[in-house]
Amino acid sequence: MASASLALDAVKSGHVDLWYSDPANALKQAIPVEYDTRFVQAFQSLSLGTQQVLTLPPGAGIKDCVLVMGFSADQLDATLNDGAPNWVLPKGWGYLAIDRIAWRVAGSSEYYLTGTQLALRNARMVRTNPQADNLINLGGSQVSVAADYTTDQFAYIPLTMWKAPGLDSFEPALASDLLGSQIQVRVYLKNATDFWSAIAPGTGSPPASFSKAYFQVEQLNMLNRAQSLAAHEDLSTHTYVAPLRAFDQQVLTAQIPTGWQPGNQVTITGIMSGQVRAVQCWLIDNNDLAANSPNKLITQAPTSVRVAYAGVVYAQYDDGVSQIFNLLDSSKTSAIISSPRPTSS
Repeated sequence: MASASLALDAVKSGHVDLWYSDPANALKQAIPVEYDTRFVQAFQSLSLGTQQVLTLPPGAGIKDCVLVMGFSADQLDATLNDGAPNWVLPKGWGYLAIDRIAWRVAGSSEYYLTGTQLALRNARMVRTNPQADNLINLGGSQVSVAADYTTDQFAYIPLTMWKAPGLDSFEPALASDLLGSQIQVRVYLKNATDFWSAIAPGTGSPPASFSKAYFQVEQLNMLNRAQSLAAHEDLSTHTYVAPLRAFDQQVLTAQIPTGWQPGNQVTITGIMSGQVRAVQCWLIDNNDLAANSPNKLITQAPTSVRVAYAGVVYAQYDDGVSQIFNLLDSSKTSAIISSPRPTSS
């Protein structure tokens, strides 16, 4: 019986919380809170090619921040030529409409992600491939056939600066009650022609603005504000430390030369100094960029990858074996979404 008691003690949860990060955290809530999604801030301008700013005052536990952007059916219909599409949108166009996002938490440094980096980051951080597919689909449905132009089209983009998508809301929130100043998020939008594609060049133009666009934030609010650390700790002498998720900071691109054959090698070098948490590698088919609806979010998994530093090989994946290692380490065969072409061309 003593051994059974010790085993039970070993699996019991200790101090647990959903608000503050703690080494002993488990997946139960200790501070009673209520969830709300009532914080909505409209874009300062619906025009494309502009900068939009979200300002979050300190006080709540900040969880998910979602960017919502949409074109109306009237706007889409105006791009048609006698009922035929002139301009088309690829799947995930909401991500492609973003040039970059920037964020600063109180007095921190400012960090950046491009729209494409954000899409692949979100797809990588969810747990399953169906989740990744759904996330990209909700980032904007493809608009390319006449029926697509008869209804409003919206894109929903999670801005995952401090929280991963797809963790069933168990990840602790950003505890803004401990901050002395606001959180700021900036979104830089591309011009319409940078993500709309022309089927018939020189015929008409795509919408130069959204019909509707706003930020929406999910927050946690303490039912008893006296439970805030700020209420019973001197934050001038104490420091609250929360884990920071790694995020993409550098993109290195190698153009595969004409005449390349399987077995040939393409080398990417030049990773900057700093702490490298992970290296992601994917391929984009030039055919997917030259089509009527070019899309950088259609990715291909390389057959073989070798990662080496100072002559030491840290990863070696040949013959597509990376898929099984990904599945053994997680619940996805591909770290990011992989959309093979429907033909062998």
